[in-house]
Amino acid sequence: MESGPLHLIIADYRLGGRENGIGAIGNVVEALGKTIPAIVITGDTTSTVRSEIEAAGHEVLHKPAVASEMRVLPDRLLEAR
Repeated sequence: MESGPLHLIIADYRLGGRENGIGAIGNVVEALGKTIPAIVITGDTTSTVRSEIEAAGHEVLHKPAVASEMRVLPDRLLEAR
């Protein structure tokens, strides 16, 4: 499989252990040296988690995600670039 430029990151919030999607996105952004729009998907609906995700500059999508949200949100982020 060929790889091309990365346009969007979609990550789960809870990745296991001490890892989370915010840190994973940060690692990718740091490795590539450029800002990439990101969506963090989570089942945690607390304001603390939402604030943490938004403070990192990412969009939040709560589980269970609705199919229409999974189509519209990425399109909106990519169009804003």
